[in-house]
Amino acid sequence: MRLARELQDEVRDIASRGNTDQAVKVLQKRAHLPQPQATAIVYAVQVGQVFPEPEPLSTAAPATPQRRRGAIDAELLATLRRLVSQDRLRRTAAIQLLKDRTGMNTRDARRFLDAL
Repeated sequence: MRLARELQDEVRDIASRGNTDQAVKVLQKRAHLPQPQATAIVYAVQVGQVFPEPEPLSTAAPATPQRRRGAIDAELLATLRRLVSQDRLRRTAAIQLLKDRTGMNTRDARRFLDAL
């Protein structure tokens, strides 16, 4: 997923003021995304994940995103999806893993996993 830096900053700012639902709506509208994907992205942006900017059509090589502490990377996302799909007890493990790796609170971790 590629998002303009300005949109990421705007969504992060709105969500940091406690308006997560409003941040999801802004992202849905401006990036033309379905609600579950917009929700997951808002939570990812809140915990520090930085999405690469859209590339101009003239550049050939994709930018390599930097791995940041507390960010949700592809490996963590795959692990979370696997845990959630197994059973209810594993869902609890997924919530705890997400909290430990990102610093999310329980409510936000549950909402993030619901959006997967």
